[in-house]
Amino acid sequence: MCHILEHKENRMRRVIYAARLGFIGVLGISTLGFAIGIAPASIPKIQNPAPVKGAVEGTVLDPNGNPAASIVVKFTVKKGAQVGNGNLSICPGNQTPLPMGPRSDRTVGTTRTDANGRYTYAIDPGNYKLIVARKEETGEAYVFVESNKVLTMNNQMRKR
Repeated sequence: MCHILEHKENRMRRVIYAARLGFIGVLGISTLGFAIGIAPASIPKIQNPAPVKGAVEGTVLDPNGNPAASIVVKFTVKKGAQVGNGNLSICPGNQTPLPMGPRSDRTVGTTRTDANGRYTYAIDPGNYKLIVARKEETGEAYVFVESNKVLTMNNQMRKR
């Protein structure tokens, strides 16, 4: 009887030993897979792609029809407007935008005309109000900027 119990005990040890080897083998294969790059792919982070910019170019003229040099050209959007990927935190120089009042527009880009009154500005697709002004003269236009397209918008200022 002792011999039978000893035989069953040895058999049980072999089963436990085999199970341990199997676990170690699986663990070893998993580790080897990670080491040679067969690891499960990590879950990619979903990001909003940056919109492809469009551009606006043109000439700003004074009330007499002469090129207006060194005029600031502002691109503004209405509160709640969708621009590019919907992020309205775009400002010149990546500055933090100022809070908007209930009826105010937000400036999202500025450029300046050259000596010939010409300007070019790359900006995210969307609807913008373009504003040009100096002391006693002003002008504005509404533009729709599309991806990968250049829109020509000439503007003649008028007396205030």
